[in-house]
Amino acid sequence: MLTKRLLYIFFYLLGTIQVSAIDYHDLLHKSYADRRSQLFTFYTDELNNPDRNLNKSQQKVIAIKALAQQEKDRDLLLETVLMQIHVDDAFKQRTKKESLRSIDSLLQIAEDEKIPWLKCRCLSFAALLCFIDAYNYELAFNYAELLNLSLQTITKEEFPEKQICYSQIAHYYYYFHDWLNALRYCELGLNETPKQWKDQYPMQMCNIIGLVYEKQKDYKKAIAYYKKAIQYIIPNDPTLNIWVGILNGNIGNCQYLLNNPQEAIPHLQSCIDSALKYQSLGVVSDAFMTLGKIDLDQNKLENAERNLRNSRIYAMAPVEYPRLENLYVVLARLAQKKGNALLTSLYLDSAMTVKDSMSRKLNALFILRGRQKAAVLKEQKLEADKQLKTTQRNFLIALIFLATFSSMYIFYIQRKRFQQKRAIDRLQLQQHEQELHLASEKLNAFANTISEKNRLLNDLEMKLGDSPKLEVLAQLKESTILTEEEWDRFRKLFELVHKGYMLRLKEKLPDLTQAETRFMVLAKLKFSNKEMAGALNISTQAIRTTWYRLRKKLNLPEEGSLEELVDTI
Repeated sequence: MLTKRLLYIFFYLLGTIQVSAIDYHDLLHKSYADRRSQLFTFYTDELNNPDRNLNKSQQKVIAIKALAQQEKDRDLLLETVLMQIHVDDAFKQRTKKESLRSIDSLLQIAEDEKIPWLKCRCLSFAALLCFIDAYNYELAFNYAELLNLSLQTITKEEFPEKQICYSQIAHYYYYFHDWLNALRYCELGLNETPKQWKDQYPMQMCNIIGLVYEKQKDYKKAIAYYKKAIQYIIPNDPTLNIWVGILNGNIGNCQYLLNNPQEAIPHLQSCIDSALKYQSLGVVSDAFMTLGKIDLDQNKLENAERNLRNSRIYAMAPVEYPRLENLYVVLARLAQKKGNALLTSLYLDSAMTVKDSMSRKLNALFILRGRQKAAVLKEQKLEADKQLKTTQRNFLIALIFLATFSSMYIFYIQRKRFQQKRAIDRLQLQQHEQELHLASEKLNAFANTISEKNRLLNDLEMKLGDSPKLEVLAQLKESTILTEEEWDRFRKLFELVHKGYMLRLKEKLPDLTQAETRFMVLAKLKFSNKEMAGALNISTQAIRTTWYRLRKKLNLPEEGSLEELVDTI
């Protein structure tokens, strides 16, 4: 019964929007905690109401959404998105899978935009959807664990539902008989009670803690938490007063187990009176059963039979196996005390049948969760494989892009270097050609000057003959002779124009004298014997002698010309 009750309590756990009697503008540009006071009963009064109306709820969401968009209130706009998912789920407008997909998308927005309250609400609602109707327990626990991590990063002032969320997680663990985790999350939740608490969650968590201690046979601690739970009950709240009977019944049962029957009886009677008022028949059955046990211990068989008969009557309305198992065992004790062995055996068989059925249901529950876990792991593996393949593909694409870009960049750099080198070579070639052209012009001018001087001297010599001005003529001849300085300058110009000629000449004719070398250089420039003689300040006979010696050194035939010799260099 507790499980069903808690499931319904948590249904649409984090509903926050009540807009029926408020001005929508009051919702704008407020923190989530400030908005919540105005938006508390949207789910309890509308979506979780048997008379709920789809159009009415839809219109409210649309109106608030339009206002949030108009006033550029991003926080409120995101809340309306979550509202729409709740509405669609409440009115079966989409499947759970579709709802979870929408929640996951909204959760990603909450992560990206760092909105803690939205992240917690998305995780809480997702866990709830997975838990209801046994849709996927394992996925519910995954969301619950993520919710636990998110709750650690937000305060109860920022997120008033923090206690509710801890209560939700505690219930999941309690449902699967994980007492320690149920206890841990209830204790965490009790530390997060809001200053202005107006709900049943502190009371419920104290009750769960009491039940856990009762399972662990620590009855005194259980009683302490049951009494603490009663203190959290808000007076005159019809939704909470039903818990007066439940908690008194729990206290009475623990007092009985502590062998305090006189302490137990008033609590059990109070439980029956309160529970009958609210038609909580299973609770009434438990109280009558414990009274029957007390009577059996005191050998008050008639009272025990009456109480156990009442317990059996009320147990038939909400048939729950744990209650029936305990009841059949107590009825077997009564039949034994009355000496009815056959009835004792039948009740014990019934108790064993119910226990087996309970074990099968519990095993089926754990098997279902195991299968769901395997399915989740398989889906996660498929997703991981898909992600890995996507990563590998993206890496390969990036690698190809990088290789292509690198190749293009290297080609660009090499091409640029080649173009630069070509430009430099072209410039160097142009410079060299300019230098060569300039040197050639200077060399030709130099040679032409010498030739022109020699021609003028020859003309003057022919005209003057044996004139007394021969001394002047001799001085003019001296001016046409190449000095060492002029020769050095002449040689450099010659090397620029006829690059390597001097070197090749020396390689081919290593024994050449300086005079013979100068003879060969002038011969390359097509100087005549007279021009050579004038430039070198020797006679034309000396020029012919030099040519003769060269021919001998090279073993050239006498008919060979000077031009042929020059061309062989």
